[in-house]
Amino acid sequence: MIEKWLDRHAIPKIDLHTSGHASPKALKNLVSAVKPKKVVPIHTLFPEKYPELFPNVDAHEDGEWWEV
Repeated sequence: MIEKWLDRHAIPKIDLHTSGHASPKALKNLVSAVKPKKVVPIHTLFPEKYPELFPNVDAHEDGEWWEV
């Protein structure tokens, strides 16, 4: 599904995983190194805090589907 779409559009799929216990400093370091167009908080207790850390946050509800 998504892999085929990515392949058709020559978009590499890159999986990055933090342990689920990443500190705000660690997340800022990761975002600084990767320089993503968007930051999508997943499995966090405080998604409302992300705009304080990053300018390009695209938050969604758990289970919500959205266009990429």
